[in-house]
Amino acid sequence: MILSNTKKQFVGSVPEKNLIGSTIANNFFHKFANEILLTEISSITPQFNNPKSYSANYSVGVDMPVYKKLGFSIEVIDSYLNDPAPGFNSNSLQVNTGLTDMLP
Repeated sequence: MILSNTKKQFVGSVPEKNLIGSTIANNFFHKFANEILLTEISSITPQFNNPKSYSANYSVGVDMPVYKKLGFSIEVIDSYLNDPAPGFNSNSLQVNTGLTDMLP
């Protein structure tokens, strides 16, 4: 658990907030046959001085060899902010793919 201080400051008429909270995280890694690696990371950051301003993140990814030292990776990242700026969504979803150099 990590203690954190976050300053939320948006352009416009929204007042800024100084938030004090902690980050609680969980990481999971599993190596399958043929050097395939599954990575799962999740975290939540509740705020002590404003319980309505919390955030959460979750990601899951797979790295796999394709040819010799060339690998392919795909990752899905979901981020949630309970108290976003006006006009913005509270949830964001990303899908990242890439080619990687598989180190020994």
